[in-house]
Amino acid sequence: MKKIANIDQATVVGLDIAKNWFQVSAEDSKHNELFNKKLRRDDVIPFFSKFKSGCLIGIEACCGSHYWARTFTEMGLNVKLIPPQHVKPFVVRNKTDAKDAQAIREVVQRPRTPFVAIKTEDQQYLTMLHKSRELLIHDRISQENQIRGFLSDCGISINHGVNYFKAEMDRLVSEDNNEISNTNIKSLIVSLYNNFIDISNKEDDMTKKINSYAKNDDTCKRLMRIPGMGPITSTALVAYTPAPENYRNGRWYASSLGLTPNEHSSGGKQKLGAVSKRGNTYVRKMLIQGSRVIVRIWARAQATDKDYKVRWLQQLCARRGKFIAAVAYANKMARIAWHLMRFGDEYDGFREPPKRFEVAAQPTAAMDAPKWASRTDSADTLGGVHASQ
Repeated sequence: MKKIANIDQATVVGLDIAKNWFQVSAEDSKHNELFNKKLRRDDVIPFFSKFKSGCLIGIEACCGSHYWARTFTEMGLNVKLIPPQHVKPFVVRNKTDAKDAQAIREVVQRPRTPFVAIKTEDQQYLTMLHKSRELLIHDRISQENQIRGFLSDCGISINHGVNYFKAEMDRLVSEDNNEISNTNIKSLIVSLYNNFIDISNKEDDMTKKINSYAKNDDTCKRLMRIPGMGPITSTALVAYTPAPENYRNGRWYASSLGLTPNEHSSGGKQKLGAVSKRGNTYVRKMLIQGSRVIVRIWARAQATDKDYKVRWLQQLCARRGKFIAAVAYANKMARIAWHLMRFGDEYDGFREPPKRFEVAAQPTAAMDAPKWASRTDSADTLGGVHASQ
C-alpha cells in the first residue's frame, strides 16, 4: 500500500465496499478531491486508522456495511450508512467502483439524505433468526406442495392444512400401508417426507429461540402488551428498528413501513391512493397479520362503554370493510410501538378514551377516513431512517 501524504487533510470519505477490493474517495474541507484509490481488504483498517478523529465516512447500506460501520465508529470516525437507491442518481456516466465512491462521498454530505441506523450484533442476530425462519417456512411449504403433487399423480389427494398433511403422510409412509403400490415411488415419498419433517423441526427451533428472546427482552415485553402483537412481531420491530429516536414521531415511523397512502397531488388538489408499501416488507406483513387477527375478534365482540378502541374498529369495518380496517389498525400498532420503543413507556390500553368517542354513538362524515389517511410523509422525503435495512 502506497503512502498518501495528504490523508490527514481528508474531511469526507466515500467508501465502496465489496468482497476483496474496496474503493476509497476523499476530499478536503474545500471540497477538493484528494485521492480515489483501491484498497485490498486486509489494508482497509490500517488505512482508515490514519484519518483524523471525526472524519465523515459514507458507506452504502449493504451486506457487511454494519460490521464496517461498527469498526470505524470504534476508531473514532463518524460513519453514515446510505440506502443504495439514494446513491445511484449521483453516479456520473458509466458505473465503476471509482464513480460509486465519488457518488457516496457526495450524497453523505447532503442534509436531507435519509441514513440507515447502525445495528448492534444482537440486533443482527435477531435479523438472522427471522430471515432463517422465513427461509425455512418457504422451504417447508415448497416441499409439502411437491409431495402433494407427486401423490396426486398416484391418485391420492390430501385435504388442505399442514395438520391434515402430517396425519395423512404418517399413515401413507407406514410399512403396512400399500396405497402407493410402486416401491420406488414410495421410497422417494418417504425420503421427501423425512426432509419435510427435518425442515419443520428446524423451523420450530428458530421459533423457540425467537420466543425465548422476546421473554427476556424488556422492550419486547412492553410491545407484546399491544393487542395483536406477539413474540414474532415484537422481535421483528426490535431487530429492524435499531434507532427509533431518529424518527420525528409515530407517523413518520408508520410511513417508513409503507402503512400510509401514496399521494399524487397537484394544483392544490389532493389525490390519495393505496398504501405506499415502502420500507421493510417483512415487518409490514407481520403487523398486518396481527391486525387481521384483532379485526376478526373485535368485529364480533360485544363492546362496552369503555372499549372505545373496539367500537372504533367496528365502526371502521362497517364503513370501509375489514381489509382497510386491518391496515388502519396496523398503522395504529406501528405508531404505538414506536412510542414504546422511543420513550420506554408501558402500554396502557385502559386509559380514558379521547373526547371524540364520548359523544359518538353513530359514525359521522368526519370519521369516514382514519386520521392518518391524510398523512403521506415517507422516510424518502422526510429524512427518516429507513427500516428496510
